[in-house]
Amino acid sequence: MKINRLPAPTWRWMKVNGTEIQYTAGSKTGSCEERLPDGVTKATGSSSGDGAMVKTGLGEEFAGALSDIETTVYSVKPGDNSAKKLYQNIIFETDSTPGGDSSAQSTDGFVNKNEFVLGDDSELTVIQFISTRDNANAGILKAAVSNTYDIGVNSRLTLVQIQDLPEDSEFYNDCGGKCADGGHFRRIQIVLGGGKTFMGDFCGLRGDRSSYTCDIAYYLQGEHQLDMNYIADHTGKRSESDINISGVMSENTSKIFRGTIDFHKGCSQSRGSEMEDVLLMDEGVVNRTVPLILCDEEDVEGSHGASIGRPDDNLVFYLASRSLDRDAIYHMMARAKIDRVAGLIDDKETLDRIDEIMGDGKKADD
Repeated sequence: MKINRLPAPTWRWMKVNGTEIQYTAGSKTGSCEERLPDGVTKATGSSSGDGAMVKTGLGEEFAGALSDIETTVYSVKPGDNSAKKLYQNIIFETDSTPGGDSSAQSTDGFVNKNEFVLGDDSELTVIQFISTRDNANAGILKAAVSNTYDIGVNSRLTLVQIQDLPEDSEFYNDCGGKCADGGHFRRIQIVLGGGKTFMGDFCGLRGDRSSYTCDIAYYLQGEHQLDMNYIADHTGKRSESDINISGVMSENTSKIFRGTIDFHKGCSQSRGSEMEDVLLMDEGVVNRTVPLILCDEEDVEGSHGASIGRPDDNLVFYLASRSLDRDAIYHMMARAKIDRVAGLIDDKETLDRIDEIMGDGKKADD
């Protein structure tokens, strides 16, 4: 199947129009240790009340592959705008047995699937930690997390995700939904570990004055491959979107970022912007950034940009003269990128967890 398709394909030789994968959803689910706040109800059901498939960033084929997976639906009643935080510690198991059948493990396809439904004038913050039981083992992990959302009038959903997976993992992180009049979806992601990571989001700004804010930070090391597709789909009048990506690439990592702002006819006075800031640490990295603006409406404002470069030689020399070695300097620079996005998280427990993972540049022992 093909995932992370660009809404409007570009030249085929650039190899950014989408990514071909082999994926089969399994029956196993990751362990989800959660703290459910008062006022949030939990049930199981389909991914959409009307039976229609929710558009997501990874695309229709991937969403279809998960169509038979049981969905956990979290709902907030209309008018409940108290500061609620739902904590989810999503833990995927890997084969920790020496000589275990890693090929069988890799085809199981662990899946965690959630839907968040916010009634009018309500609010919810969801904090997800995505990790394995033992990041140090040699088991191969193939897993997926799917989050969909339906945000009511003047409601606000914030989804925070912290990813810390082993280098042998293949992880699919899909997301998508819609916002009604005045609805706001805020997405904060920090990627600190992984092998092959595929991420995407499709935010349907259906209502007038609806809005979407996306802030992502990543620190890629070793052979980590990161493939992203984020779409702000404007149909409501005076809707707004802001997509901001901040990352560090080192060693032999590779990354594709696809960011699309799509202004449809009728979304007058809407505004959208996207920006990526990438720091390239080593010669072996491969970076591809694809900012895209599609416009079928005249009375809109769209902007995009990218800042891609290597560490400043003068700054590196200055820090080295203060007895810092190369690894310490590069970790300091990477930490600054992570901290910019982490500073947007209003939760001390989450910030402490990020500090624990980052440590002195190596993953903290479990």
